Amino acid sequence: MSQRRGRERFYRLLGLGAHFAAACLYDFTPPARPHVRRREPIFIVANHRSMLDTALGLDLFRSWGIAPRLVVNSKYFHTALVSQGLRLLDCIPAYRGVDRARTFDVITRSLDQGRIVLMMPEGRVTLHTEREDGIGALRDGAGVVLAKRPSRLLIISVTGTDAVLPCGTVFPRLRFGRSRSHIRMHVDDISVDTVASWSHSEIMDRIRDHFVAALQRLDAAD
Repeated sequence: MSQRRGRERFYRLLGLGAHFAAACLYDFTPPARPHVRRREPIFIVANHRSMLDTALGLDLFRSWGIAPRLVVNSKYFHTALVSQGLRLLDCIPAYRGVDRARTFDVITRSLDQGRIVLMMPEGRVTLHTEREDGIGALRDGAGVVLAKRPSRLLIISVTGTDAVLPCGTVFPRLRFGRSRSHIRMHVDDISVDTVASWSHSEIMDRIRDHFVAALQRLDAAD
């Protein structure tokens, strides 16, 4: 219990830091908090256009009062300072190849325990030229997990983060006045019963369809 509370406090602290940093960098209004029952297993997927997405997520989840387990590339667990932070956040290493079954097992157990898990199915930051219809190629991990353990699904679509912190850059772009960056977000909420009615391939097709529809609307608004 104390470990969980410590993790949630650390989560809120990082989210608060991200919130104050955001005030200097961009405009963002979090979507309304979805109703979450106590110990309700929820699987979240989000698109990935910038390394800023993680900080934005921490700010969002702070405002929603939740602390999802983030699925993070396993290579980051081998960097001293980064790995410590990932462990404090209770992140899940994303392995590839024959070892990826270990990742799916941890995610499934977390959902069985009533946890919330977030995965970015593109697997990495995608360049503009790689985003067909606004989204990059999706890896099938979300389909594998949800076909095995159907759960309520939140699909978070985000635009504007790559204008603040483009791929390959270290420092964010500062813009003021009318040129100030605006980050836009849309959330689709899919019930567990609906997810349970889909096959593995249908899950991935539906996720992509929701991303495409939402991202095209959001991009058109910029």
